[in-house]
Amino acid sequence: PRIGPGAYASPEHVGRSVLLAGTEYFVLYDAVAHQALTHRLTWFVRKGEELPVIHLHLGASGHRETQKSELSTSSASGIWFDGLGDSLAVVSHRKDLQSETTDFGCRVRLPGIQDLIFRRQDPVVYDQDGHRFDGTAGWIRTTSTQTELALFHGTRIGVPGLTLVTEDTDLGFSARIADRSPLSGQYFAPKASRVRLILPGLKERAVFYIDGSPCTSRRESGALWIELAAGSHHWELTEALPVPMAPRILRTENRSGGARVIIESVASASAYRLELSRDGGGQWESGTESIGGEPIVTGLRDGEKVHVRAVALNTEQTSQPGVEYPIYATSEPPQPPDGVRVDLAPGVARVHWGEVLGVTEYRLYGRSRSEKTFQLLSRGLNRFHLDRRPQIRGCDETPAATPARAMVPVFEYVVTAVNGNGEGPQSRPADTDPASWRNWDPKPGEPFRRVTSFAADSPAPIDGIERYYPH
Repeated sequence: PRIGPGAYASPEHVGRSVLLAGTEYFVLYDAVAHQALTHRLTWFVRKGEELPVIHLHLGASGHRETQKSELSTSSASGIWFDGLGDSLAVVSHRKDLQSETTDFGCRVRLPGIQDLIFRRQDPVVYDQDGHRFDGTAGWIRTTSTQTELALFHGTRIGVPGLTLVTEDTDLGFSARIADRSPLSGQYFAPKASRVRLILPGLKERAVFYIDGSPCTSRRESGALWIELAAGSHHWELTEALPVPMAPRILRTENRSGGARVIIESVASASAYRLELSRDGGGQWESGTESIGGEPIVTGLRDGEKVHVRAVALNTEQTSQPGVEYPIYATSEPPQPPDGVRVDLAPGVARVHWGEVLGVTEYRLYGRSRSEKTFQLLSRGLNRFHLDRRPQIRGCDETPAATPARAMVPVFEYVVTAVNGNGEGPQSRPADTDPASWRNWDPKPGEPFRRVTSFAADSPAPIDGIERYYPH
């Protein structure tokens, strides 16, 4: 909850967490400062719409202190539950969902699915039927074909055949165990971390991979100590080659009848295959396959738009397709980039511009205002250039009248884009005029800012918090 002068629920309300379990349901947990505090869980929908299935397991129906109320207005209908202490609710669109309260959280059952939800404000210690958990937030799912587990906050989680132990309670780690498939999962580490995987059936040739690359690990009598890099990553433990990560298309270089596609290389891949869609991603057909990551698409009609995506291959495995990328087939040079802008500072102008798809390079030209022809300043795929000249001034505090501009040397810039068909036309000029409205920067370095609440007679937000949003 928000803290400080504008606090509404703090310190009584400690926080809310949402645990999403597949596509079947989610668990909503509200933690309060102490268990004698009253709470209210509410859910409203538009009049005539259907409320979700809500099962409460802390302060829930059947507890003496809980009161369930149903409300309706001319435009909305809803429900609220008043109770004491923390609140744990299972919320779903599935009418066949069943759940029961436990001392560690709850059990959830659906046809073919049995879940254990570990969620408490105080640490849980659980060890039963080969399932283990130490911590405050975790999940184990068992189906007829596989077992999945996820540690969100804790030090241990385990199922028959696999137990994970860590000292980093901020490490998030998941695993999937399925017949005839290698162990795999995801993890997120805010900082570099390590885990111990206890595997009674650990094979001598098994290698631990992170994002397709072998990882530093140490064996220890049926266990692996693994060093984890910070960030969000995919892992796999296998004796075979790992499944490559889905490759990303970095860019294309358009030409008449097609394009060259530049694919970001991924570990454990020995080749890449393009797939092409002519209906906006509805259907895909296999296309060019190449050893390197720069296959060429041919046979496109002028003006045709298609989408391509890449698949990484090795001799044993095939990745999932990467994100789709558009190709606009053309026999013409590209249009100039939009948004050519100059940021001024004493002695330097930072010229930058927008992206044009399908180009091989950009070319920046410059001249002083007194010159007739532009000279090439830079070329390449960068979309900015620093022009350092002692005559360049920072922007004026207030834009000036036109006659004052003649007092300062001014430099002008234009940008072009190039593809396989040649160089396109020049962009609209931008310049270093310190008095120009185009170059005026009333508060240098300030990001986009939106303030949503003001006192009637004050320019500052009433809660004292400035709200910044990225560009």
